[in-house]
Amino acid sequence: VFALGGEPRVADFVHGSDGLGNLSLPAPTTKKVEESAAEFMVNKVSQFPGEISVLALGPLTNVALAIKRDSSFASKVKKIVVLGGAFFAAGNVNPAAEANIYGDPDAADVVFTSGADIDVVGINITTQCCFTDEDLLELKNSKGVHTQFLCDMCKFYRDWHEKSDGFQGIL
Repeated sequence: VFALGGEPRVADFVHGSDGLGNLSLPAPTTKKVEESAAEFMVNKVSQFPGEISVLALGPLTNVALAIKRDSSFASKVKKIVVLGGAFFAAGNVNPAAEANIYGDPDAADVVFTSGADIDVVGINITTQCCFTDEDLLELKNSKGVHTQFLCDMCKFYRDWHEKSDGFQGIL
C-alpha cells in the first residue's frame, strides 16, 4: 500500500512479506493488468454506476486515489464498506488508532469526506469475531477446494496473534 504520495507500507510482521503469510507462491502466469487499482475502480464504477460496492480491507489509499481521479466517483459508487477505525474501543496500533486508518490517514480523510455512502466496520466489531484454533482445524479438515491455502495463509496471522496478545486463534 502506498500512502498518498509516500513509500509503500507493509505490515509484514502481521501478514508476512507477501501479505499472505509468507506462502512463497509461484509467480502469476497471467498477464499483468496495466491500469492501477484506482483506474480500475473508476472505470468499473463509471461503467456500472450505482451497481458497484467497494470492500476496503486495508488502508484507503486506492479508494482515495479513485476519488481524486474522478470527482463523480463518490456519487457513482453504490457503497464503500471499510474495515477500519476504532470506535469506543482501543486501537491496535496505539490506544487511539486502528491499523488500516493509521496506515494512510490522509486517504481516510479523502474517503470519509467524499460524500460516498460508507459503512464502517471498526475494531470494536471485528475483535468480537474470533476464529479459534478449533475453527482452523475444522476448516483444515473440511473438503473445500481452497481450504489448505486458507489454513496455510492463516497460520502466520494466527501465530502473530498468539505472540502479540496471547490469543490462540485469529481476532
